[in-house]
Amino acid sequence: MTVFLLIVDGLGVYQDGGGLPSTLSRVLGHTRIEQALPNLCSCGLPIAYRGQRNLMFQESVSVGSVEGHREMFGVTTWTAYVAPDEPLPGDVFRHLASRWGREFIGNIQGRGNDVIPSYMKAHKETGAIIVYRGYDSTVVVAGDRSVVETPLLYEMARDVRQRLDALYPLRIKKVIAKPLEGGSPVEALRRDFIAGIDPESVLHRVVNRGWHAVLNRKIAEILCWESGEIIETRADEDCYQYLLHAHRCTNRDTVVCMNLEDFDRYAHAGDSEECWHCLVNFDSFLGRWRRELAAPDWVFVTADHGVRIGGGDLGSAHVREGVPLLCTRGESTFTDIPVHRGFGIIGRFVQDIVTTGAPHFLSAGGSIQPPAGGIDPATLST
Repeated sequence: MTVFLLIVDGLGVYQDGGGLPSTLSRVLGHTRIEQALPNLCSCGLPIAYRGQRNLMFQESVSVGSVEGHREMFGVTTWTAYVAPDEPLPGDVFRHLASRWGREFIGNIQGRGNDVIPSYMKAHKETGAIIVYRGYDSTVVVAGDRSVVETPLLYEMARDVRQRLDALYPLRIKKVIAKPLEGGSPVEALRRDFIAGIDPESVLHRVVNRGWHAVLNRKIAEILCWESGEIIETRADEDCYQYLLHAHRCTNRDTVVCMNLEDFDRYAHAGDSEECWHCLVNFDSFLGRWRRELAAPDWVFVTADHGVRIGGGDLGSAHVREGVPLLCTRGESTFTDIPVHRGFGIIGRFVQDIVTTGAPHFLSAGGSIQPPAGGIDPATLST
């Protein structure tokens, strides 16, 4: 048996009060989702879009990919991370210089587009590494690939993470290793070193029961996960190819967790048209893939937060919205699930399947129903 968790990063679908349009509303415009996204609709997306069923709301104190993913695995964030608006302590820089034999320059707060050009000349002439503080609980370690090899930059960022944890335990969310090419970020090579998780996550408990875990890199970083099988994916298409082909090579009970981040990337950039193309491509993939799933397999489709379209790359662009809570078993079913407060319900479903073979919602107001053909699209229109 395989349990799949597919997280469409940034796909908020319902604003709970206030009359504001959701992320999906902004992307849809006047398009009818039943016509363009038939496979997601067959899983119950329009019901979630209306705020009736198949929907869940985040409980964590702050909204973001880290908080959203961790909450799904049973680790709710009750204390907000801090934004380091003061200069980092000098002993951090002295330690880094001593260990790595290079100077570390910057130590100012700002956005990469402003900070990096200011220090590129000194960086290339001296080999000094750029370190700056973001506005949303991040510290960035940046270096051009012509000056510092990418694996070495990762190790430097990991060292910064460890030093900051000793000074501010679990209070700064991310240390980001940002490789540059000609002064521009190479996003596909970015690596995040995220504050550790104290509690044991659902994934730990699943693996301790003998299941195999497959995660793509982003989820592994968020969960500080270093065991099992970690898949390098740079775009949604890489995830699709793995799901269509590679995972069939195992005959073990497996939980597969994939973050699909193309939608989120375009939403932050303000490109609604590309966001829409991401959803259409995902829907097309889902239609092909569901036909190939084995009978015992379970598939959950959800998201981690909404996005203020065009809000830039800051965490402040994340929006607290209801996200879809969709479940299917092959192409022959969709699952009707009540609205839930707290993303941890996903982890509970996964743990139920691992321990008993079925999620508890089947005995708590939910049901497995016929496919989309049994749902009148007219009743799903908003």
